[in-house]
Amino acid sequence: MVALGDPIGPPEDALAAIQAFRHFCTRNDWSPAFVSVLPDGLEAYRAAGFDCLCMGREAIVDLASFNLAGSAYKNVRNAVTKMGRLGYRAEMHLPPLDDTLLYELRLISDEWLTMLKSGEMHFSEGWFDDAIIRNRPGDGGPRPHWRDHRLRQPWSRNIGKTKTSLDLMRHRREVENGTMELLFTSLLEWAKAQGYASFSLGQAPLTGIGEHKRRSAHRAGPAAPV
Repeated sequence: MVALGDPIGPPEDALAAIQAFRHFCTRNDWSPAFVSVLPDGLEAYRAAGFDCLCMGREAIVDLASFNLAGSAYKNVRNAVTKMGRLGYRAEMHLPPLDDTLLYELRLISDEWLTMLKSGEMHFSEGWFDDAIIRNRPGDGGPRPHWRDHRLRQPWSRNIGKTKTSLDLMRHRREVENGTMELLFTSLLEWAKAQGYASFSLGQAPLTGIGEHKRRSAHRAGPAAPV
């Protein structure tokens, strides 16, 4: 039995929630585990009898200092410039989306799943659901929809009032080199203009293994047979 993320609620209740989950699994003869938990609460997992393993670290962009100036971003800057010369641009589409755009996004999603030889996914990543993509309410504002001539990225999710992140990103089989650079740059610039402090690019798997940085993501599993 796998739980995604830390318990939600008052921090002082975290240990009791973790223990209750473990007891629930024990009664059903299941081995419990938590995935993508933050290091802030690791002591509660250890107190409940779990071992902890670093799985990776979250890549976060500081939007206040973000820009494409300087040699470090030369390749990204060149890719964005090239895309502009080819006539590509990024656009935002706020919900509710019309039927035509929703249909086009569905075609892209289906093509991407076909390339992966996979059905729809429903665990830690976002999944394509018409009702969600069309008009899911925001946690601090509407979900932006970015597109260029060939690739559309359905929606991002807001985390609190200072941070935003991607939730679902899919593409057609053939896309122009530089598309990702254009989309991410446009999305970061939009988030910065909206007053967000940071942007999460998601987890970088296997980075920081054995470390306990503040933004590392961990897996907690039973320390001994349950």
